[in-house]
Amino acid sequence: MKRIIHLLVRYMLTIIFTAIILWAVDQYSGQTVGEISTKWFFVETTKYDPYLTFGFLAVVLFICNTILKKILQILTLPLRRLTLGLFSFVLNVLILYIFQYIINTGDFWMTIYLWDWIQVLILSFFVMIPNILAKLFK
Repeated sequence: MKRIIHLLVRYMLTIIFTAIILWAVDQYSGQTVGEISTKWFFVETTKYDPYLTFGFLAVVLFICNTILKKILQILTLPLRRLTLGLFSFVLNVLILYIFQYIINTGDFWMTIYLWDWIQVLILSFFVMIPNILAKLFK
């Protein structure tokens, strides 16, 4: 029972940290001057307040990271061994693009924009931080 509570707390901390990271990257990833935007990650929403929006995005990204990423890690195990683990970066970028596809094609009244794959790689580094912080609470 104690282990289950500990696991739930760890998952909740990961979701909260992910929401904070997504909000911070949305706020500080570039500039918007008039109609021209140089932001490389931003969220458009028309219906929800920001707390609910980024909380929902964090839950969806958490599900993509925990379930879908584990399946893809098993399927690409030979390729990851062959590249000495460098394919994991490509896998992180792929997960973020799948996350973008799920949000944009679903009826969530939200749109996510991701630009270059290098910038998405930087975003994937920032998204890894909550998982690292949650592992500290073992």
